[in-house]
Amino acid sequence: WVCSTDILAFPDVQMQCSGLALPLREGSIDGFVLRDVFHHVPDAQVFLKELSRGLKPGGIIRMIEPACTPLARIIYGF
Repeated sequence: WVCSTDILAFPDVQMQCSGLALPLREGSIDGFVLRDVFHHVPDAQVFLKELSRGLKPGGIIRMIEPACTPLARIIYGF
């Protein structure tokens, strides 16, 4: 089972929630796959604790994030 979430409601999003207070039972998720999320999170420590709280033992967190390089800063500035 896969569930897509976002803090905003979009047509293809199945659940609207904040990564700082996930509506998940402790130890109920096999893994999280996140893309271009981390730089939007206001409190990284709380976010990572919430993800960890939701993971089953041996679960994984996969994050794909943009590179933070001088060239990237110019590109993302647009």
